[in-house]
Amino acid sequence: MAIGLSGSFISPSPLNKHPLRRISANIPSVSPSGSRALQPPLKALGYESNLYWDDPSHSPEILATKNQDPSNLWWAPYVPGFSRLQTPFPSANIKAGVTYKSFSFDPPRYIKWLFRRVLLRGIKTVHTKLPTSKGLPHALHVARAAALEECRREGRPFSIPVLFVNAIGLGARNLVPDAAVHPVRGQTLLVRGEAHRIYTHVMSAGTHLSNEQIAYALPRNGTGTSLVGGSKQVGAWDTTEDAQLSETILQWAKRLAPELCGDNGELDVLSVQVGLRPGRTGGARVEKEILKGCGEDGDDLVIIHSYGHGGSGFQNSVGSATKVVNLVEEHLDTRK
Repeated sequence: MAIGLSGSFISPSPLNKHPLRRISANIPSVSPSGSRALQPPLKALGYESNLYWDDPSHSPEILATKNQDPSNLWWAPYVPGFSRLQTPFPSANIKAGVTYKSFSFDPPRYIKWLFRRVLLRGIKTVHTKLPTSKGLPHALHVARAAALEECRREGRPFSIPVLFVNAIGLGARNLVPDAAVHPVRGQTLLVRGEAHRIYTHVMSAGTHLSNEQIAYALPRNGTGTSLVGGSKQVGAWDTTEDAQLSETILQWAKRLAPELCGDNGELDVLSVQVGLRPGRTGGARVEKEILKGCGEDGDDLVIIHSYGHGGSGFQNSVGSATKVVNLVEEHLDTRK
């Protein structure tokens, strides 16, 4: 959702000449009116972020560095306070670690804030479900009809869509269709207390729990809670809790962020979340596609795709949205 909303939010004033409508089956329950509409999200606070590896030689990211040295990670020059961590580490299995300045915010509140800003810009929303069984052109015809009906109910003029932006996430597997899209199952626990740092521990891969074993503790500043996890199970569709994994996550979190433990030495679990990240073999797809003669009147359908970001939707949302807006502007320029 962050990917699609960010595109609507970032779209500059020249695009205001072209009415924008956002079509979604899931719309946050917020209103653009009232004092809370202008209230900013919880401040994104800066935290020390510790990143650990059990075996750096098995990490593709480190294998790509000079001398396989974590100090030479490609992103090291772009984050403040980057340095190599020295022992002792939280676990005897950890062989290397780095620290740097990062930030944390509360995603649910951020999404609601972002949606309010979209509404305040005058962008209309259409709440509907799109069929996936008859292909993307048919789904876009349904979207167009839903937007037309919404305009009629509102007594507003309706203009024929110039293009569509497809930020449907995992649904792109069947709707586009794109066989490269796949689920990446994640399981997390919301626990009481805010971790003092952001902790991430990349462990050896290949267990029954995960294609990539990764532990983390993320403070949700201002909420009195932290998110601990997790798993990255590629191709797994099951959204029920794995109780064994939950217990393993708790053990990981105790080692990484002992400050989250109560007087009894245990973590207070508030909720369990299981979700499917929209992964894509080859990486995210952010590009323009023209479907020749697939419009209702035999004209072309112009689509800007933005999906397949996996677990990096929030991190990549602004950059991907900026690219989407640039693609939209380029297309509109060709119509002048």
